[in-house]
Amino acid sequence: MRTVGVIEARMGSSRCPGKVLAEVVGKPLLELIVERLRRSARIDEVVIATSVEEQDTAIEDLAGRLQVPCYRGSEQDVRLRVLEAVRSVGGELIVQIGADQPFPDWELNDRLVDIYLEGEYDYVANALALSYPLGVVAQVYSELTLAETEALTKGRDDRDGTSDYIWQHPERYRLFNLQAPPELTAPEVRLTVDYPEDLQLIELIYEQLYPQDPSFTVGDILQLLERRPEWRQINGHLVHNNRIVWQADSPPGEE
Repeated sequence: MRTVGVIEARMGSSRCPGKVLAEVVGKPLLELIVERLRRSARIDEVVIATSVEEQDTAIEDLAGRLQVPCYRGSEQDVRLRVLEAVRSVGGELIVQIGADQPFPDWELNDRLVDIYLEGEYDYVANALALSYPLGVVAQVYSELTLAETEALTKGRDDRDGTSDYIWQHPERYRLFNLQAPPELTAPEVRLTVDYPEDLQLIELIYEQLYPQDPSFTVGDILQLLERRPEWRQINGHLVHNNRIVWQADSPPGEE
């Protein structure tokens, strides 16, 4: 299956406007995300899904410089925008992340793809029950499944979440949740960008690790935070804003 890594990105943000192009270690944050996603051995193509709003032209310009396909669609209908972005590059299998996730983990991405390909699942992710740090998350599902949810939810007003319909209907779709290994289990750690304080921590982490090794891992980040526990206080008071959290007592297909 042709596997496409899709990055949802737009400039609009009520809490941290323009965060996707904030400069970190001399590069826009979105460029660093693309770099990391391209390290995934199982991903054949990376595409950015942004909106047709004028402010998002800056994202399209960056994509052109990075030679990354960029699809522009509805700002509000995220589900349709992602589906059209995937189709624009002939994608069959989707690895979805958001531009508010500054540390895509290529090893995690590849593991989730392998589980999908080897198992009999419709949806594979690692955040149906949060065990990895918040923001270290990926979702894997097919273009056919997304197209089905697009048809099933047409006309509804809850289309700002791409995969919501899938994981909200375990009676219809076969779900699998990947549990973090002990060394990466840290759900209390915020490695996402929702607020300016989050961006401050992300900048410190990149400044410390990226110059020595651009391919640093999530394990490296957690070890760094163990050495610098005071950094955790920068955004530790903020409320987790995680859409994908399994509500049942036992997550499906967990390992």
